[in-house]
Formats: sequence, structure tokens, C-alpha cells
Amino acid sequence: MIWLAFGLGLILGTVAGILVIGLLQMGTRPAIYEYFPDRVPYWLEPSRHSAFMDEAKQPSPVS
Repeated sequence: MIWLAFGLGLILGTVAGILVIGLLQMGTRPAIYEYFPDRVPYWLEPSRHSAFMDEAKQPSPVS
């Protein structure tokens, strides 16, 4: 019975720790913005860039 309590406490403690760490990090900016302050987060970038589409249309330089 004590092993059940120990295992349950371990699982619940791990889940609680992950949630606390996630909540603490939600308010902070990722470190990449310290080095690249003008970088747009990937979730704000358009899904299709014309530059990427133009590159895809060009033939490969390797024959």
C-alpha cells in the first residue's frame, strides 16, 4: 500500500512540477529574442513565402 502512495505522489509531483515550470515560462520571452530581437515568431509568419515558392520552381543546380 505504501508503494501505491509513493508512486501516486511521484506521478502527481511530476505533473505539478511540469505545470509550474510551464506557467513560469509563459511570462518570459525565449532567449532567441535576446540575440535576434527583430525575429518574427514562427507562428506569426505567413505559411507560404513567395521567396520559398520561387525557389521551389527553379531547377536544381545539381545535375
